[in-house]
Amino acid sequence: MRKKLSFVLLAALLAGALAAQEKTDPVQLVLQTNRAVLAAREAHKAALEEIRTTGVLPDLMLEGTFFTAPIETKNGPMEAQIMLGQRIPLWGKLSRHKKIGIMKAEAAALFLKSAEINAIYSLNVNRARYGKIQNSLAILRQYQIDLQSSRTVALTQYSTGMGTTQHPVLKLQIEMSMIESRINILESQLETVVSELQTLFDGQFSKRLLGGELVEDLSQFSKEWWLEAAKLKNPGYLLAGNERQIAVIQSELARRENYPDLVAGVN
Repeated sequence: MRKKLSFVLLAALLAGALAAQEKTDPVQLVLQTNRAVLAAREAHKAALEEIRTTGVLPDLMLEGTFFTAPIETKNGPMEAQIMLGQRIPLWGKLSRHKKIGIMKAEAAALFLKSAEINAIYSLNVNRARYGKIQNSLAILRQYQIDLQSSRTVALTQYSTGMGTTQHPVLKLQIEMSMIESRINILESQLETVVSELQTLFDGQFSKRLLGGELVEDLSQFSKEWWLEAAKLKNPGYLLAGNERQIAVIQSELARRENYPDLVAGVN
């Protein structure tokens, strides 16, 4: 009874796992597994962490001086001196460092978005290619079957004397060879597409992910809409503006680095 119950439970778990896999959204999966996306995501996290350490006061300075002979002071002889100091950057240096850190994190976020867009675009392109090749193969294989049937009929007619020449048989044979060659080419192209999809999903690609619609009809949008969308959403366009602003702030900061800072300390 226990073995039977265990078998039923295992079958239920496997069925649930298969059902969940069949419902897997390919877009979400490619964003979770694609190496370029994962690398960009980690770079974005690192940039966010780096913000915490930019634009803050430098570490305290601790210096010690020991004298070979005591030095007389108004408070008595001094044999050693310990100084604890703090350098305080002025002229808006810290705020500009902070801005640069924030903008670099924004740039990392744009790189991440660009990697996600490229992964999804590659997914849809290869899904479309896969479907097109599969449809072509289905048509050619059916045509190949029809040609084989016609060749069998032609051979029968020739062998029984109903056909006067072998010309129809030879013509069908040539056509079958051409179709076979075309099928081989398409199968090779299909293997290439599957290989690219495996790379895209980091080896976790399954043919079950190819069902469903690819993308909505984009022809409904006007040229003006696309231009405005490119300005507001395109990562490359936004990244160019981001890099320009960083360059301006870095130029301002470079001029101010020559200005003196305030140093306060106690002995």
